Amino acid sequence: MSAATTTQPYVLSFSVGYLPAMNTSATRRHWSHAHREVKRWRAIVAAQTAGKRPTRPLERARVTMIRLSARAPDHENLAMSFKAALDSLVHCGVLVNDGPAHVERIYRWDRAAPGRGCVGIKVEEIG
Repeated sequence: MSAATTTQPYVLSFSVGYLPAMNTSATRRHWSHAHREVKRWRAIVAAQTAGKRPTRPLERARVTMIRLSARAPDHENLAMSFKAALDSLVHCGVLVNDGPAHVERIYRWDRAAPGRGCVGIKVEEIG
């Protein structure tokens, strides 16, 4: 008699002690600064997912992104601050695409003491 195998849905969680810049008039910068931010997030996500990536990119996922900072951003700036991180999940092979047909996004904010900001990201495979 063979035992039935059940496959658990893929889940990845990590936190980073780095706060991405907000999209405000003070942070609208030259394209090279934005490019550095993308490169930074690609390196962060590559390091955090090394040995933990799914066997193939997820077709459907729920991605929860939490920003802990001293100041509360509005929703649009909160979402924009995670753009490079979400794009990096696609670039590193965790997600097949970051479009709405593939990813359910949840953005959250919580208070942190000044100088103690960080980001938490959780990726959950959904059917």
